[in-house]
Amino acid sequence: SLHLTINMRNSVNRSPESLADRVLRIPVEDRAAFEDACVRAATDAEVRAAMIVLTGDGIGDNSVEPGMPATLGALLVPVIAGLSGQIDDRVLELALAADIRICDSDTTFALTAVTESGSGRLPSDGGTQRLPRIVGPGLATDMLLTGRRIIAKEALRAGLVTEICPP
Repeated sequence: SLHLTINMRNSVNRSPESLADRVLRIPVEDRAAFEDACVRAATDAEVRAAMIVLTGDGIGDNSVEPGMPATLGALLVPVIAGLSGQIDDRVLELALAADIRICDSDTTFALTAVTESGSGRLPSDGGTQRLPRIVGPGLATDMLLTGRRIIAKEALRAGLVTEICPP
């Protein structure tokens, strides 16, 4: 499942029951709801941080529409991505737009568009710029040109994620 969670300023030190009304979860598959949530995160003084959770094996690229990573990356509040499963192509490009990325130990990452789809196209939504800035030019070039999949431990060593957590 894909969703955007926005943490509100007044949610600190509240019980879990009262937190439910202070956290907004928006399906990423709904572009209009995603845009509305990002506008709220950018304009509402109560919003302190946003968290996007990308989970599942083989999340479809159709879930992330062109331009969504740029919208997420433009937010001035910190954006944290919680990642699990296969994080590929457009979904990885969306995760790269976050400020902090956290994954579980079974998460893998790849940009397969060049090799697996047969399209021969490089990522077009910021992946070719953000990935080298985050992991360095060597690993980024390898991943971009070969479609090589990396596991969570390699992602942590390279700086793609900042922490590996239990599922």
